[in-house]
Formats: sequence, C-alpha cells, structure tokens
Amino acid sequence: MDTKRLPKSEFILQADLALSQIKKKKPGVVVLADDNALKYVGPGAWAAGFPIVFLGINSNPRYYLNLDDRVSGVLERPPVKIAVTSLMRVNPDVRKVLLLMDGGATSEAILETSFHNQKHNKIGWVEADVVLTSQFSEWKSRIKEAHMQGYDLIMIGNYARMTDENNQPVDVSVVGEWTGKHSEIPVFSLWHYGIEKGMAIGGLVMSGEVQGEEAATIVNQFLANKKFVMPLIRTPSRGEYIFSRSELRRWNIKLPTDISEQVSWKE
Repeated sequence: MDTKRLPKSEFILQADLALSQIKKKKPGVVVLADDNALKYVGPGAWAAGFPIVFLGINSNPRYYLNLDDRVSGVLERPPVKIAVTSLMRVNPDVRKVLLLMDGGATSEAILETSFHNQKHNKIGWVEADVVLTSQFSEWKSRIKEAHMQGYDLIMIGNYARMTDENNQPVDVSVVGEWTGKHSEIPVFSLWHYGIEKGMAIGGLVMSGEVQGEEAATIVNQFLANKKFVMPLIRTPSRGEYIFSRSELRRWNIKLPTDISEQVSWKE
C-alpha cells in the first residue's frame, strides 16, 4: 500500500491495484500488515471470499470489516504507559513528558486506545502530554520548545507520515537524526527505527518480529485446520527493550540492572 509516503488521495487507487493482484493470484490467505491495508484492502478481499490475517493493527479491526471465522490477526498495542513507567525508573526525577507522534492512522489509534483520546494524561506522578503533527516544521518547533515548556524528556512515536512545506514525504532517517541532534532533553522512542546513534536513546518498543511470528502462526494454524476456521485474534504480551550505547553515554544515563539485562543493544 505504501500509505506512509503516498498522499491520502491515492489510497483508494492503491488499494484497487492491490486487490486486483489478490484476485489474479488467488492466495490461500491474504495478509494485511497495517491499519490502512486492512481499512482499504480488507473489505474488498473479504467480500471476494479470501481469508484474512492482519498484523500491526492499532485501531479496533471491527472499524474496517466484519470479523467472522475467515478473519483473524495480531493487534499492535504499543506499551505506551509501561514504557513511560520504565523511564520513571531510568530517571526518577522525571515529572513531565512530551509524547510526540505524526498525525497518521497509527498515531490516532494509539491516542484512542492508550489515552481514550485525552491529550493531557497522568501516569503515576508524571504528566504526559500527547501531540500529533505530520508537519515537519511543527515537529521541529515542538522539539526545540520542549525544554522551555518544562518537559523533562520526549518520547517519540511513529513519524513515518511526516511531510515538508511542499507536502512531500520526509524520510524517517531525516526526522530521527534532526530530532536527536536538536533536542535539548533526552529523547526516547516507541518504535525501533527511531533508535540509533545520533537519534533516540532507546525505549520499550513494539517488536515487529514478534508481530510477524504471531501472524505466521495464525496463518499456519488456519491452513492446517481442515474446517478452515481462523484462530482467535491475539495481542502479543511483550515489548522489547532497545537502547543505543552511544546515546546512553552522550546523555550520561545508566539503566537499572534488570532492564539492562533485557536490552537488545545498538551502537
């Protein structure tokens, strides 16, 4: 679907192209890998009689299609509140956090499912403000102003739908590197692609590998089931700690031992 880069006006056309390929190749199962794929391709594939397995879904899948015995998948629920709680252990002095994400479907779903659409929240003793923007210029302003506005750290969510002043996509590496370079306070991430040397320090992130493993298990169980009834929808119970050694050194942050022992390290 490539909806992270395509303008929204082209989503339906892209979905039609995908659906035509599905009808042509007649797969035993159609696997749809994010909210937009399920929203735009799912109903057509379902109506054409194809079994569907989804993954990486943040919203309620019932928003997109009927959930019968030909549909199953893996919900993506970034452990936002658990991630904030873990940062409270990394830095017990934290009192105010800015959660910054793009304005795409994934981010809107996180705001709904994790915070009930409330942009000002309390997690333990920490105030957590949620800001959604897909304009890189506003993103930059939010990053630059965060320290002056009293935030102790920034947690960034998805930013794959960022656009410039000409409404053209901005590569995630450009956004991540600019953020890491210009923030005056520590930056943590909910997504693995944001964690690198010169970018975000780390965090408790959703594991794409786990999502893929769970979806593959569902596909195999379905194909092995002679009654062709889908297994139940599931939510992976674990996230993954990923941290950059370089960024921890740069910010002079030391992880608690029990967290450090679970980390997948990046330079």
